[in-house]
Amino acid sequence: VFLAFKNLRSRDPVSFFALWFLLAFVVTSNVLFPIGTVFAERLSYVPGIGIAGLLAMAFRAVSSLALRRALIVVALLFFGAKSFVQNEFWVDNYTLHSYQRTVSSQSAKTVLNYGVLLRQNGRVREASRQFEKALAIYPAFADASYNLALNELAMNREAEAQRWLNKTLQLNSYHTPALNMA
Repeated sequence: VFLAFKNLRSRDPVSFFALWFLLAFVVTSNVLFPIGTVFAERLSYVPGIGIAGLLAMAFRAVSSLALRRALIVVALLFFGAKSFVQNEFWVDNYTLHSYQRTVSSQSAKTVLNYGVLLRQNGRVREASRQFEKALAIYPAFADASYNLALNELAMNREAEAQRWLNKTLQLNSYHTPALNMA
């Protein structure tokens, strides 16, 4: 990093692209502070410009045109294959959230999303277990308690639903969906 900053003054494109990647990635990587997002390839687009620039500089450094073309084809095949494999998990919401659970099983947001999917498919009791698990992972997660309130309403248990709505508002007094129901 120090060398990249040092060489940036000389307008070194490798330094520029390396710093581009590092600075853009550090903001979205959950390293400095949690941003509350998982499974978010969309956040890697801007840092990806740095990687693309570094690859372009590496290809440019290859003097043999035949070797350069071969390396570009290999890179395209590699990234194409990676995209093809990832597309397997984006078939529908069920495959996406099921895969997400295997990758980020300790993410309260991932567990919540899976619970919402279960409720949408009529599996309310299973969904409640997921929302409770999300609260166990992150006890201040107002959206999880709110979804428990929705499940209790779906099971015609109004007193329990009200208890979860109160809990939601205790966790986040500005939780708009809960305020609209309270």
